[in-house]
Amino acid sequence: ANVFIVDNNNHRIQLYCRYPFVNTTGRTIAGTGVLGTSATQLYYPAGVALDSSMNLYVADTSNHRVQKFMRIA
Repeated sequence: ANVFIVDNNNHRIQLYCRYPFVNTTGRTIAGTGVLGTSATQLYYPAGVALDSSMNLYVADTSNHRVQKFMRIA
């Protein structure tokens, strides 16, 4: 029931949650909104995937990498 949005031109990943109620405002969960090359920044992300532990993997195209963001429990 959650939706992950790759916000390519804003260099971030947004999460829209349904629990505990439908939320129409996204929360930035990866990236800063400013392009960059540091471990917390993205540069034109293109796609996301989750593993079985709910860690987030981001295809960070202009940085030529796949960036892993660990789930915080």
